[in-house]
Amino acid sequence: MLLDIQSLVKSNDLLPDDELKELNAQRTLIQEQLDAIQALLARQTLQDGSTPNSSSAPVTPGRRRRKQLLAELSAYDTILAPHKRLPAELLSQIFILAYPDATFIPIQRGCSPVILSHVCSRWRSIALETPELWADLVLRFAAYTLLEPPQAIDVAEEWFRRGGDRIPKSLILIDQLRWSTSKWDKRELLLSVISRLVIPLAPTLGRLQLVVPRTLLRPLFSSTVFPQLRTLWLQFNPDEGDSPFTSHLNVFNKASLPQLVDMKFAEFGDILRPENMLDHLPWGSFTRLNLCGTRFSLDRCHSLLKQCKLVQECELTVSIKWNDSPEPTTQLILPHLRTLSVDFLHSEFTPSSLNGPPNVGSFFLPLVLMGLKTLTVSSIDPGRITRPAWGFERFMRFLAQSGPSLEVFKADLPFTYSTQSAASEVEAIAAALPPTLVELRIPTRLRFGESLSSELVARMREGEVLPNLKLLIGRVEELQVILDLVERRSESSCRLKYVAVDYEGASITAVQAGRIDRLREQGIVIDVNRVH
Repeated sequence: MLLDIQSLVKSNDLLPDDELKELNAQRTLIQEQLDAIQALLARQTLQDGSTPNSSSAPVTPGRRRRKQLLAELSAYDTILAPHKRLPAELLSQIFILAYPDATFIPIQRGCSPVILSHVCSRWRSIALETPELWADLVLRFAAYTLLEPPQAIDVAEEWFRRGGDRIPKSLILIDQLRWSTSKWDKRELLLSVISRLVIPLAPTLGRLQLVVPRTLLRPLFSSTVFPQLRTLWLQFNPDEGDSPFTSHLNVFNKASLPQLVDMKFAEFGDILRPENMLDHLPWGSFTRLNLCGTRFSLDRCHSLLKQCKLVQECELTVSIKWNDSPEPTTQLILPHLRTLSVDFLHSEFTPSSLNGPPNVGSFFLPLVLMGLKTLTVSSIDPGRITRPAWGFERFMRFLAQSGPSLEVFKADLPFTYSTQSAASEVEAIAAALPPTLVELRIPTRLRFGESLSSELVARMREGEVLPNLKLLIGRVEELQVILDLVERRSESSCRLKYVAVDYEGASITAVQAGRIDRLREQGIVIDVNRVH
C-alpha cells in the first residue's frame, strides 16, 4: 500500500484501520533503521574519539541518513498522534469542555471556538456541527471596539445561525453606549437586536439579559412566546428620559413564559407596580428573584413573596415609610429560601404617623425562613439624615423563628432609633445568631458606634458565642481582645481565617504588632485599623 505521507501530515482526517496498521508497521521499520544507525555512529565515535553530535564533526553518509530518518519518524508520529484517532463525537465533547463559557462579540482573541475552525478542515467541520459552541453569546455595544455595534449584530446573527435549533440559546446584551451618542441611533440598535436576534431566537432562548427602555417592554413581551426561557434579566436604562408608567400596563404574559424560574428586574425604580404583575408572571415557579434597584413598598414586597413559594435566592429593594410598622397578622413561610439580600430605602423625610420611625423589623417579622443560609441587610442612603432603623425587637423575633442554620450575616445598616444603645443592639443581634454562623460582617462607621464589646469578644474567644466563625469584619473596643480571640481560636479546630476590624483605644504596641505577624505566619489574614 502506497501512502502519501506528506498529505497525511497536513490532515487530521480519521484514518481507516488498515492504513493505521500499515503506518505503524512502516514506523517500526524506520525506528529499527534509526536504532541501527545510532549504534553504528556510536561505535564510530568511540573509535575516532570524537564528541557525539558535535557541530564540528564531519557530515558523513551515516549522519545524513540519521537526520533523514529522524524527520521521517517525526512525520509518522504526527500522523499517528492520539488526537487524530479520536472519533468526531469525542472531539466534539472535548471542544465543548474547552469552551464552556459564553463568547464575547466583538470576539476576544483566544477565547472563541472560532479558533477550532482554523486548525484543519476536519476540526472545522466538527466545530460547525457542534451547536453547543454557538449557543452562548455576550453581545457588547461600546464606542471603541474592533466591531461597531451594527457589525456586531451581523456577527451575532451568523453565530446563532450556526447553532441551529436543537439546543437552548443564551443572549446577554452589555450596553456601554450613551443615549446621547451621535454616531448611532441607540433605540434603532436595540430594535435591531430585538427584531433580528431576540424574536427569531425566542423558540430556543433559555437565557435572555437585556438593557431596555420602558417603551420596548410591551412590544417584546406582550406577544412573543418564549417556550424554553428559564432566565430573564432586564435592566432599565433611565438615560433615555423614560417617564414612569402612567397606567397599569400588563406588559408580561404568563403563558408566554411557561419555563421561567430566574427573574431579575434591575434599576426600574418605581415604574413597575406589583398590581400589574401578579397575574402576568409565573411567580410560583421562581427559584431566583432579583429586584435590586426596583423599589416596592413593604406590603407589596410581602404580596410578591407570598407568591414565590419555591424561591431559593432573593434580592429586594424595599421602600419603607414612617407608618410601616403595624403588627403582621399572618406568617410568610418560605421553606426553600437560602439566600436573602434586602436594601432598605427610607422614602420620607418627616414622620407621618405616631407609629415611630420606619424600621426593617416590620419587613422581617412575618418571615419564617427555616432554611436560610445567607442574610444581607443594607440601607440605600440618598443623602438623608434619617435612615431606616433596625426595629430591634421585631428583628430579634425574626431571628428566633428563622435561620437555625444561618452561615453568613452581613449588615450595612446603622444601629439607630432604638430604646437601647447602638452597641447593645449589635451585641444582642450577634449573640442571637446561631452557632452555625461562619461569616459576620457589621458596620464599621465611627458615627454609629456599633462596636463589639470586650465582654462579647471574650465570649466568642471561649466559644460561647459563634463558635464556628471563620470570617469577622467589624469594629471592637480594644485591639487586645481581638488578638486574644484570634490566638485562642488558632489553637482549636475552629480557627478564624480572616479578620478585618477597626479598633478604638490606644495605638498598637510593638508586642501587639509581633503577635499579628505571628498570626499571619500561620496563614491567618488579619487587618487592623485604629479609629479616632
